[in-house]
Amino acid sequence: MDEYHTVVLYTGGNDAPVRTPLDVIYRNVKTTVELLRQSDCKVYVCTICPCRDGNVIPVNDILTRICSETCALFLDAHNTFVYGDGNAVHHLLQQ
Repeated sequence: MDEYHTVVLYTGGNDAPVRTPLDVIYRNVKTTVELLRQSDCKVYVCTICPCRDGNVIPVNDILTRICSETCALFLDAHNTFVYGDGNAVHHLLQQ
């Protein structure tokens, strides 16, 4: 990892639809971020975009929490695909 100075972590997209336990997601992502930060990497954690086959909001809440706890930088991809009224922009989502 010494050759990488910046890492963008987009994770959890497969976990939400299969309902991986939130504590497992938290532990795995936080460990990954901490290991990257030990390597002196700047770490960006990206929220999961809405999907048709699962509720990503609980996972995104975990990702936000991990950013706060680890000083990882937060990228909000989710709200890019959500209208102001909270509904997903379905025509932009893959089927």
